[in-house]
Amino acid sequence: MVELRQCKNCQAPIPPEKNLRFKYCSTECRQLGERAGKKRKSLERSPEKRAEDSRRWRQKNPEKSRENSRKWREKNREKLRALVVAWNKKNPKRMVEVNARWHRANRDKRKVYYRNRANSIKRATPSWLTKDQREEMVDFKKWAHAKTIYTGVKHEVDHIIPLQGKVVCGLHVPWNLQILTQHENHVKAYSCSSDG
Repeated sequence: MVELRQCKNCQAPIPPEKNLRFKYCSTECRQLGERAGKKRKSLERSPEKRAEDSRRWRQKNPEKSRENSRKWREKNREKLRALVVAWNKKNPKRMVEVNARWHRANRDKRKVYYRNRANSIKRATPSWLTKDQREEMVDFKKWAHAKTIYTGVKHEVDHIIPLQGKVVCGLHVPWNLQILTQHENHVKAYSCSSDG
């Protein structure tokens, strides 16, 4: 009696008529097995070799590479956010250098951003606010600065309802302000932008 060989992929017995010539029980198993073999071979190569191959592929296929990156970022927003936060904590000096270099290289963009920000605050501030209410808004900045000095953690004034929301826009008034840590404010801004 001939001993039946097992499929390399699913471990099922290979039919007797295929037993001597085939390693897989079906075309599907063969394709899966070959794909797994390629992946295994890829993983057996050194990380440097895999990185070099990946870099070469990205250079040959820039559009596909950008599209794949965009899809991955959309699919893994929270994971990406966690990676960025971890990198920033691990490399604070490098982060400062990168930010400083970007600010130097993009002075015009910064000017436009700050001008637009000032204009949006001006548009969102009602003319009917009293002098006391305007002073209360200035006090928020002082309280945030005092909290920063007292705790050693950067605090910022945040608008509860964002001034430039996608669905609704808030007003620049004392009852729409709160003091948050810089981290909480950035997390809130990130979650607001991904929700809407």
